[in-house]
Amino acid sequence: MDTALGEGKKWPAAKQAALIKELGYDGFGASGYPSDEFLADFEKAGLKVYNVYLMLSFDPAKPGLDPRIKELVPRLKGHDTALWIAINGLALDQEKLKPSDPRGDAVVVSALQELADLAQTNGVRIALYPHVKFWAERVSDTIRVARKVNRPNVGVTLNLCHWLKVEGSRDPKPVLAESMPLLQFVTINGADKVDPATATNWSRLIQPLDVGDYDVGALVKTLRELGYRGPIGFQGFGIKGDPREILQRTMNGWRRIQSQKDSPASASSIVAYPNIVFILADDLGWKDVGYAGSTFYRTPNIDRLAREGMRFSQAYSAACVCSPSRG
Repeated sequence: MDTALGEGKKWPAAKQAALIKELGYDGFGASGYPSDEFLADFEKAGLKVYNVYLMLSFDPAKPGLDPRIKELVPRLKGHDTALWIAINGLALDQEKLKPSDPRGDAVVVSALQELADLAQTNGVRIALYPHVKFWAERVSDTIRVARKVNRPNVGVTLNLCHWLKVEGSRDPKPVLAESMPLLQFVTINGADKVDPATATNWSRLIQPLDVGDYDVGALVKTLRELGYRGPIGFQGFGIKGDPREILQRTMNGWRRIQSQKDSPASASSIVAYPNIVFILADDLGWKDVGYAGSTFYRTPNIDRLAREGMRFSQAYSAACVCSPSRG
């Protein structure tokens, strides 16, 4: 998330993109209402803006979507950038509802169905974001609401820091298993095991990924065992220090977690075969994709495949027509 960058001040998009690209991250989670230029700066760097974080409040006395959201959703078309929605305030008959109060479901579901339909027409997904002290505070709240919204483009998120703040160190596996058909994003960070009743300081719940006594590696392993294959991001809100150092330490911690999955102690007995994606494009010039130097076409997903996979660039078809290369 962009909360890990800028030391409390927004960095220009190009500066943010340059740093996370250099440190080996695949993409970025933004907040607010990013411009086309903002998204383009990341895609030029071969990075993906996975989501845009928004805090929304609902009141049946004030129906309808925020005009800013109506303008934002079409801008996200074609970028595979999801709306990351935290449901903050919720009023019902002039009463502000407490977190997790199901009396607000009807109001929220109606508003989210309207937003989901607008998003669907533009190919945009929505992931509900549980947040401590917000109306949708627990992962179970977002699961309940997403099921009632009943739209294929609406899912949920697990945020480790908010889970620990609300749920404590209890085993998240049952809730994760329940959320799995809907789970779109996961955010992690270094953290200490805490009692939610006494955890008043975020500094113990949000740390670089290389510190803390909470077993984040076990959480990642559980996610894999349950079949989760979606993005896993770093939540760096409020961590004091140099962003470069924090992000580098976190990347080191992530690589350590990744290496553990291949160790003899944790390796699966199932033989892992490589995933092969074969893309056949007719009349595509070799320089018509971003990783090969195109400045006209934007191909962030193909660029990422090229960056993370294997490229073969020295083959050719010895023929005077193009048909042999299509075989």
